[in-house]
Amino acid sequence: MEDLRDLALSIVDGVRAGSSALVTGPSGTGKSSLLRTVQDRLDAAGVAAHALRADAWAPDHDEADDATAVLLVDDLESAPEDLLSRLSAHTEHGGRVVAMFETGRHPRAYSTRALRTVYGSHPLGHDATTVHRTHLTPLDDETMARFLHAHAGEEPLDSHTLRAITTLALGRRAWAMDLLSLARAEQIQADPFPSINPLLAPGDAPLPALQSLRASLATVSPECAAAAVALSGIEPLDELGLGALVDPAIVETLTVAGVLVPTGGSQQLEVPAFVAIALRQRSSFDQVERCRREIATGLLGQELVGVPLSERDTLYCVRALAPDEVLDADLSEALRRLVVRAVTRLTTFGEAAQVRAAVLRLAAHRLELPPLARARALAALGNANEAVRVVDAITDDDPDVRLATRFARSVLLAETAEAPMPGGTDDVRDQDAATELVLQWWSRTEPLGDATPLVRAVAAQHPDPGVAALAALLVDLDAVWAGLVPPHTSTLHAPNPLPAATMPTSPVLSDVTGTILVAQALVLLLIGEASARREPLLELAARLPDRDHHERWLRHVVASSTAATFGEMGRGLREWQLFAGSVPRLVPARLRHYVERVGAALDAVSDPTREPDDLERLSSEYPYRILLYFAGLHGPLQALRTGLEPKAGALPLIRLARAHLDATHERNPAQLTRIAGIFREYDMWLPSAYAFGDARRIYVGRRAVGKAQACDAELASVRDEIHRNAPWLSADSAVSDLPETLTPRELEAARLAARGLRNRDIAEVLECGVRTVESHLAQARAKLGAGSREDLARLLPPDEDD
Repeated sequence: MEDLRDLALSIVDGVRAGSSALVTGPSGTGKSSLLRTVQDRLDAAGVAAHALRADAWAPDHDEADDATAVLLVDDLESAPEDLLSRLSAHTEHGGRVVAMFETGRHPRAYSTRALRTVYGSHPLGHDATTVHRTHLTPLDDETMARFLHAHAGEEPLDSHTLRAITTLALGRRAWAMDLLSLARAEQIQADPFPSINPLLAPGDAPLPALQSLRASLATVSPECAAAAVALSGIEPLDELGLGALVDPAIVETLTVAGVLVPTGGSQQLEVPAFVAIALRQRSSFDQVERCRREIATGLLGQELVGVPLSERDTLYCVRALAPDEVLDADLSEALRRLVVRAVTRLTTFGEAAQVRAAVLRLAAHRLELPPLARARALAALGNANEAVRVVDAITDDDPDVRLATRFARSVLLAETAEAPMPGGTDDVRDQDAATELVLQWWSRTEPLGDATPLVRAVAAQHPDPGVAALAALLVDLDAVWAGLVPPHTSTLHAPNPLPAATMPTSPVLSDVTGTILVAQALVLLLIGEASARREPLLELAARLPDRDHHERWLRHVVASSTAATFGEMGRGLREWQLFAGSVPRLVPARLRHYVERVGAALDAVSDPTREPDDLERLSSEYPYRILLYFAGLHGPLQALRTGLEPKAGALPLIRLARAHLDATHERNPAQLTRIAGIFREYDMWLPSAYAFGDARRIYVGRRAVGKAQACDAELASVRDEIHRNAPWLSADSAVSDLPETLTPRELEAARLAARGLRNRDIAEVLECGVRTVESHLAQARAKLGAGSREDLARLLPPDEDD
C-alpha cells in the first residue's frame, strides 16, 4: 500500500500545519487502513489524536470535546446529528478533523449537509482551502495484481486465483485483502465464474473488511438482503432490466444503500459477490431461494423470445430451477434447452465427476444429450469404445457436423489405441482424403517428416477453414518443436496479427476450435511470444462459444510462459500443470504429447540438482534446451552435444541465444551488448540482462570502468522492466544489482585511496609495488562502477573498524 503510506504522510504534514483532512471513496478502498496509518504517524510525531467510529459513537463520549487534539473519524457518513454538531464546534474553535467518508451509501443531499456541518463550507469545493481533500478510487486490474502479489506471502498466487480475486475485489484494497485470506482458506471458487463460498460463517477467518461491511449494512431489510444475494449471481443489468426481475422499489433501495453498484463505467448495475456475502445472514435460505427462482423465471423469458442467455445466466437458471417445477409449458421447454446446453458445455471441459453428476441430472429429468456431447461424456467416464460407436452412428450431412464428427472419431480412436497409420492420398484436391490425412497426423506423435509438403498443401488449398487451420498448425508445431521458424505463424521479426479470420466459430465445432486455439497458443509459447501475444489470443478466445473456459487455460499458458522467460521455472511448472488440467476434453494425441513434454522439460529445469529419468530424450528436445537458457543454466547447455545449433531456418530466439553463448565464450563484450539490445527490442528482459551482465563481467576483468558503468546503467533499466512486467518477481532475483565482491587486497587498497593516500603511500602500507596498487585500484573501480577516488569513498561498504 505504498500509495496509502505516501498519502498518510501528506495528511500528517497538513495536520501539523493546521489543516483538516477529508478522504472520500467507495467501500473497501482502504480508508480505514489509511486512518490507522495517519494515527500511527501522528503518535510518532507526538501529536495528540483521538480515534472515533461514527457508527459506534454515543453522546456520553467526550473525545470530541478535546479542542487541542486531532479527531480521527471513520465512517463519517454514519455520524448521528449529535456527533456532527460536536465536530462542527471542534473545527469552529480551530480544532482539526481527519475524516473518512464512504461515498455511494447515502442520498447526495445528506452527504453534502453532513460534510458542510463538519467542515463549514463544502470541503469538496474550492473555498475550503484549509481542508486536505482526497478521493480514493478503486485500483485498475494491473495495479490490483501488483497489490495482490505484494501481499501474497511465500505461497504465490496462480493466474486463475489472481483473476478471481481481482474480479471479486472490484479494485477495493480492503476487499482484496479479505479475499486473499479466503483464497488461502479455499473459500474462493474461480471456475466457471469467480465466487465466494455462500456458506461462509462469520468466524471462519479474520476478515476486517467483511465485518465492517456487515456492520454498515445492518439496516438493510431481510427482503432487500435476499434480493441482493439472489441478484449477485447474474450478469449486470440496467435499472430497467433489474426492475423487470425484482420489485423496482427494492432496486431503488439497494441502489441508495450502495449495494447495487455501477460496473465498467456503464449504466449497468450489479451486486458485488463480496457485498452479497456480507448480507447473506440478514435473510433466510428460503427467502434467497424464492428470489432466485423468481429471477431465473424472468431470465427464461429472454431465452423464450430468441435471445440466448449468457453462460453465467444459463447456469444460474439451471441451478435455480428444475424443468418439472416450471408450470408454464414454454418456459419449461426453454429451461430444458438450457439444461442440455449447460451439460453439453460441461462435457467439453469438465472433469469426470462433474460430467457424471450432470448426466445423472439429465437422466432425472428424462433429457438427452446431443450425440457429440454424449460421446464426450462417455469418453470422460472412461468408455472411449462406446463413444466411438456413438460418433459412428451420426449421419448428419451438414459440413460442420461432418467435420466435428470426423475429428471426434479420430481423437477417440487414438484413445482406444486404434489410431490408423497416416496414409492415403497425394492429391490434396480430394477433400475427404486430405481431411482424413490431417486428422490422422494429429492423432500421432512422430514428426511429419516427408509428409510435410503434402500437409502444407492442404493448409494452402483446402476450402474448409477448419481443416486448413488444423493443417497449418500441424506444420507449425512440427517446425517449432524442431526449433525452426513456423511457416504459418509470424515471429519476432514479423509480428503480424493472428489469423482470426480462419477460426471456425460454429458451436458444433467446439472441439476443432479448441484444438486450433490450444495449438496456436503452444506455437507462440515455443517461439517465445505467448506473453507478448496475450491480447490477440484472448481476442481469438472471445470469438468462441466457450470463451470463459478458454480464457482460463489461456491465462495459465501466458503465466507459465512469463514465469519461464523470467527464470522462475517452479512457478512456470505450476501454471503449466494447471493449464494441462484445464484444456478441452477432446484434443488430439499429438497436442497432449507436446503439452506433456513441455511439462517434463519445466519439471527437469525447475530442479537442476535432480537428474531426470529421460535426460537423453529431453536433451534432444528444443523446449528443454531453451528452458535451460532462460534458467541461466548456460554451463549444462554448452555441455549438450545437441546444444542450440544455429542451423538454417532456426528460430530467432535460438539464433540469439546461440550468439550470446558464443560471444561469452569468445569474451566479446561489444557483441554481447549488441545481443542484449536486440533481446530488449523484443521485450525479452531476462536474456537481455544475462547478456549485459556477461559483458559487464568481461569489462570489469579488463578494468574498463566506463564501459562497466554503461552496462550498470543498462542493467538498471532492465531491472525496472522486469519489475514492471513480472510484479510477482523480485527484480534482484533475476539481475543482481550488488557490486562484484572485492578481494581483501583490493578492498584494503581502495579504503586507503578513499582516505586520500597516494599510490606510493598505499604501496608502502601494503608492502607491495606501485604497479600492484594501480592494478588493485583499477579492479576495485571497475567492480564498483567507480569513476574516481571520490566515487570509491561513496561506494565502498562500511569499514567495521570505523
